[in-house]
Amino acid sequence: MKVSPCLRLLLILALGMSSKVAYAAFGIFESFVVINGTYYDLYAATGNTDFNGYNFGSYVTGSTLTFTGGEIKTYKEMGGTGCGQGNACGGTIIWEVKLGGTTVNSGSMALSYNAAYGNPIVGCSINQKWDNTGGSANVFSGLSPGNYTLEVRTQSSGSQSNTFSCGDIVQQTALVANFTITAPLPVVLVNFQGKWTDRGTIDLNWQTASERQNSYFEVQRSTDAFSWEVIEKLPSLNGNARYLQSYSCTDQHPAQTGNYYRLRQVDIDGKASFSQVIEVTAGKKAALVISPNPAVETIWLTPVSSEMQAFSRVQLYDSFGKLLHEWMFGGDGSAQPVSLDISTFPSGVLLLRVDGQEAQRLVKY
Repeated sequence: MKVSPCLRLLLILALGMSSKVAYAAFGIFESFVVINGTYYDLYAATGNTDFNGYNFGSYVTGSTLTFTGGEIKTYKEMGGTGCGQGNACGGTIIWEVKLGGTTVNSGSMALSYNAAYGNPIVGCSINQKWDNTGGSANVFSGLSPGNYTLEVRTQSSGSQSNTFSCGDIVQQTALVANFTITAPLPVVLVNFQGKWTDRGTIDLNWQTASERQNSYFEVQRSTDAFSWEVIEKLPSLNGNARYLQSYSCTDQHPAQTGNYYRLRQVDIDGKASFSQVIEVTAGKKAALVISPNPAVETIWLTPVSSEMQAFSRVQLYDSFGKLLHEWMFGGDGSAQPVSLDISTFPSGVLLLRVDGQEAQRLVKY
């Protein structure tokens, strides 16, 4: 389809492009940025993710987000009846990281002519592609914790009046994505698990992927997931390790049912945090069945023994013992299943307690 000079000018203005003259003899009509090897649409309408407004998510200090490069497609008018005359000589893609409007990191990359595009002719124009995806600049380099924006813009050099000069510049308006940098966690816990042994004890094991200023771990036990006692204290194997470390301890005197465990991790400066709660039992049949478990939206509570014939009060706690919700029932003595909506509660390990009896573990997806 032949594109008139007037329509071409309207297209340029719609893309946020500025030029030195009212009649554009060259310009950019499509552009992309490549981050971590993935294409994002700048001024383009393809199946790629739009860069503008995209959130790259949250990363800890020292992480890497690689500016790989970009691509622009330009046109130049060939001259002739009803057509202008111009020249497109090359392209550049420019990025800036800003914190509160102030540029704290930046870079640019020259784009090369890609002959494989074939210089297709559209109306008065010859279309060209300029690209480069060989970059390795780390956008996150040297950044401290904070909420950042990543701005990307493209520009092309050429001539609006003849086919020989390359002194004119057209530039697309910068588009903006977001990301967050956070401080690394003092301790990254990979797993925490327990297992009954044939000696009647429980072996507890956990691993850390990294540790920063870690002093020690307390292993805490509970029989109801509410009252806790310390059964062992283990010093950090390496308070500032960046590699996998393994810990273990043995509970020599566990209860036959309802053994709950958690870790209290303490930093050198005295700050502490808790792991999630795990439960290790000897296999006694529960008086109440929770199904499904794990669950997403709805669970059913079904009495399966004479210890539980009706529900008066059901309480839901998080793994740290905080009450999340309480349901009240008539308690008429009938042992009927009851459904509960848990869709609005946080994912993870939750604890259900019915009429003050021993809490049971529920996993919420």
